[in-house]
Amino acid sequence: MRILIAEDDALISENLSLIINSCGFEVSNIICTVEKFDEELQESSFDVALLDIRMNGKDLGLLMAKKLSDTNIPFVYITSFSDKEMLLSAIVSRPHGYILKPFKKEEIISELKKLEGKLKSRTITLNCGNNVCVVRLSDIVYLGSENVYLNVYTMEAKYIVREKLGDFIEQLPSSTFVRTHQSFAVNKDYIKSIGKTIILIDGSNIPISRKFRDDLRALYRV
Repeated sequence: MRILIAEDDALISENLSLIINSCGFEVSNIICTVEKFDEELQESSFDVALLDIRMNGKDLGLLMAKKLSDTNIPFVYITSFSDKEMLLSAIVSRPHGYILKPFKKEEIISELKKLEGKLKSRTITLNCGNNVCVVRLSDIVYLGSENVYLNVYTMEAKYIVREKLGDFIEQLPSSTFVRTHQSFAVNKDYIKSIGKTIILIDGSNIPISRKFRDDLRALYRV
């Protein structure tokens, strides 16, 4: 799970980073401006956001939350504001949590675990010809592109949709799915082994192209 920290206090952001890393999660970036937030959002670089409400003397966290409320990306407020007016403003944006500063490590870990479970239980709707299929993201093993169609493989079935791999993978959490080839992407939870040119994933050999090889090696240090 890749987590974006929006916080203008260096000590607090460093503390959050240490807590996140201790849970085995990844800090995608630390930002404190709306401009930088927009860049991160456009690049789909994170799965979850931790937002301070007041940054650089402005309620930038609320602006960021408003942008996130139109996406499937969950976020949590971590703020020192507890007055009724601010709480009402925050609730409108539908956060997944509201943690007051000074926070405890256990509070952050508990919220992160809840978000991890929520991401794993998410589903995606596939338009398969005349049928509409709802598939749990955690059930998807890998994706394979073939001409204008995309094959979505689960442990139990294969779904065929008319969509580009690049467009489809943008809907998936980057902490779980990784591109291996121009025509393939895999769910990291199902990877059995990684070679120089192939990934073994539940009996199937998925090719690794030169374009994505360095990213995979950096990810798994191979």
